[in-house]
Amino acid sequence: MNSRPVILIINRDRNIHEVYKEILDAHRHHIVSAYSATDGFAMTKIFSPNLVILSMELESQEETIKKLQQTHHNVPVIAICGREIDRAKIQNFTNVKRYFSKPLSLKNLAKAVTEILKQNSQNAQPVSEIEVKKERKDIEGFEFEKFIGRGGYGEVYRGRYHGEDTAVKILCKSELSSEDMCRFQREVFALATIKHENIIELLQSGITTENYYFMITKYFDGKDLETLLQEQHKLPARDAINIAIQVAKGLSVAHQENLIHRDIKPSNILYSLHTQKVKIIDFGLVRMDNFNQTITKKGMALGTPFYMSPEQCETKKVDYRSDIYNLGATFYHLLFGVPPFIKRSVVEVMMAHLNKKLIFPDDANVDLACVIEKMMAKKPQDRYQSMEEIVKTLEQVAETL
Repeated sequence: MNSRPVILIINRDRNIHEVYKEILDAHRHHIVSAYSATDGFAMTKIFSPNLVILSMELESQEETIKKLQQTHHNVPVIAICGREIDRAKIQNFTNVKRYFSKPLSLKNLAKAVTEILKQNSQNAQPVSEIEVKKERKDIEGFEFEKFIGRGGYGEVYRGRYHGEDTAVKILCKSELSSEDMCRFQREVFALATIKHENIIELLQSGITTENYYFMITKYFDGKDLETLLQEQHKLPARDAINIAIQVAKGLSVAHQENLIHRDIKPSNILYSLHTQKVKIIDFGLVRMDNFNQTITKKGMALGTPFYMSPEQCETKKVDYRSDIYNLGATFYHLLFGVPPFIKRSVVEVMMAHLNKKLIFPDDANVDLACVIEKMMAKKPQDRYQSMEEIVKTLEQVAETL
């Protein structure tokens, strides 16, 4: 089953969101709302939208389009505005696929959305194959077979490496910033350091003759949990517990090596429905617990807002207990079908992590709710103090179900 296309609407008028949502929901699209350009761009990092509908009446709209074009792999944009002058401002942006002036026909908007999504779906694979053939075929021992997808700062392909089923992650030329490169190197370092059955296994890394940085890992035949949640909404308690236990075991080994993941969330956890095995991926935000330098500017929050710990939201120094909070928020989503805090903006979500009490559904298992509540305690000292403790507790709860 294919997951529904994600459409991000960036518009300050909340009534407009409701109108757009009504018409687009009828086409079975997944709608995400943002009420400012800043929050909209932040939301792209959370949801990786297939299409953005952007109001040109917002502040920094041109800068937002530019960022979407450069940082998020040219995600297509539908621009909407009441002034003809804005058309000239955006005509040079190749990712702006349609421009609508007000008053807007919702029928025409829905038609444009359908056409753009269909065109993108048809074009994605051939473009990737051309890129492989022309530019990335010189990784020694690696045979490209299939484009898998795009991450925060790279592209992923499936292939064979010295006869073994593998995946290769490639850092795109257009994304070559010093910060991205540092994160890429940290991920390589982390995967080379940690050896555990629940963490993706690194086989090789290096640089192609065309200056593409790459890492080759063993291929794991599973879906990321974000995709699985879009398909199933939530998971049975036993499956969710099994996943949380395996993630905790993998992170326990990482913590023993003084490595903090800092970005545990559904999209960074692969799960095989067939084998019920888990692999943790994407160590791009990993931090060495005893390492003083940082690649992040002071005051910049790292992580994904729906799953961030309070100390991440406050841009404080974090330790392994931040991963415990991230896993607790992810576990909540697996069990109940939604993240712990759903608010209108990224800032409101972060403030909820800092100040709001967790609310559980009326039918929530009391023991599991207690576990999550302790994992997500606002103060690190009030949480479980190790992943081993979480594993032991969840195994005990599982026996009672």
